[in-house]
Formats: sequence, structure tokens, C-alpha cells
Amino acid sequence: MPKQWLYQEFTKRLSSAIANMTAITADIEEEGTPSPAQRALANHHWRQNLSVAGCSVWVVSPEASWRAFGSAILSATGVDDHDPGKIRETYAEMLTESISEVARALSAKLDRVVTCEGSGEPVEPPSDLDGQSLTIRLDDRETVKVWVGFSAGLSSLLAPPSKETAVNRGPQGDARITNMDVLLDVELPVSVSFGRAQLPLKDVIKLTTGSIVELNRAVTEAVDIVVNNCVIARGEVVVVEGNFGVRITQVISRQERLQTVY
Repeated sequence: MPKQWLYQEFTKRLSSAIANMTAITADIEEEGTPSPAQRALANHHWRQNLSVAGCSVWVVSPEASWRAFGSAILSATGVDDHDPGKIRETYAEMLTESISEVARALSAKLDRVVTCEGSGEPVEPPSDLDGQSLTIRLDDRETVKVWVGFSAGLSSLLAPPSKETAVNRGPQGDARITNMDVLLDVELPVSVSFGRAQLPLKDVIKLTTGSIVELNRAVTEAVDIVVNNCVIARGEVVVVEGNFGVRITQVISRQERLQTVY
């Protein structure tokens, strides 16, 4: 079932985000559709739109849940001032990380690039949105609950293709391209990545003017050429009339592109 796969992926990614940000191993159980009483208790609503038109993810939480998560993350980073606004903001960062990883999984499953569209927003889900209630135990700490829901458009994307759709596909399973001329003038953002670095939140907070962040790439290695958040090629840095440029040395395969989504 498409929705069941989505719930399982979110559960997996949420557990990973909790471990990364708090060093706590969380035990998460799915409990089915949330009751009206559970929905009534929720006062933290978070919607993250995806780059696929009409597709969104909602995470809804009661106060006890977002306070527990936010406080655990702040404590893990050595921050003692647990201001309610800071707690909510920190909890939202954890949700954003979880949903971003779900988008990566969707990219691989759909064989197309799926990313988070902008920042998440505190928007209530529609009243008819189906969802899954999750019970989360943080080690020996309290047990908390969240409710996650996915827009109907996501389930439709994951559904098996109909017979009519299959007829319109070529021998390799690729959909035939029509009206390509319409897309030729579409502008896409192009950027060059010199490398990445993963830092604990406590180290990020300490960054000041003059701080040095070591990247995961040597100066002799090729840089990534990123188009619309997807690595399409690699190259070497050159100077062109006083400006930086990149000479393409490798165009990567379609499969590798899906594995290197930014």
C-alpha cells in the first residue's frame, strides 16, 4: 500500500533524526488513525510542501511531545535556556530533517527528483486528511505521540500504473516526451558545490566571523555542478576573465543523479 510505505519511511527517518540530534534511541510504534481526542490535544501543526505539485506532509503534535523533543535536542547540544520559542523552533528543525530524508527516499522510488519546497509552515491539516498516530518512547523517558499525514497526491504517485498508462510507455518503460519545446526556455538554478560538512548543532551555534569549517573534499578533487538541487556533472574550477567558472570533466548517470540530490 502506498500510504503504508510512506508511514514506514517517515517512522524510519524520524527515528534517525532523533538519534542524530539527541543520541537517543527511540522506539516508535504505529497506532492507526488518530482519535478525535488526540487531534483536539494537538497544538503544533507543521506542513512541509514537496517539489511535486500538490504534495505535502503534515506532522501534528500535542504540547507534551514538541516540548519533550525540543528540550532533549537542546540539552544534547549543551543549551540550558529552554525558552518555549526556541523549543518549538528546534522541534521544527527535527521535523524538517525527517521529511527531507523522506523526500530522498521518494526520489529513489519514483525515479525523479523530489525535494522539500521552501520552509515548513505552521498550517493545520485539512479536516478530511487521513493520518497515522505514532507512539514514541525516548529511552527510559516519557512516552509521547505525534500524528503524521500525507496528501492524496503522494499516494497517487506511488500507486501502480494503470493499463492505459502502460500502453503510452516505450519499450524501456520511459514515458514518451511530448511538447518538449515548451520546456526549453524554463530557467533552472545552477550552483557549484565545493564540498559538505556535518556539524553537531552545538558546534554550529559556536560559529563566528573567522571560523573555519573543514569540507569533505580535497582541493584536488572535482567540484559538483548542481542544477535544481540535483548533481548533474563534475568539473574543475577555472578563471574566465576574472570570474570563476567550471570546466565540465564528467556528466554523471541518471541513476547517480538520484542518489546525489541536495
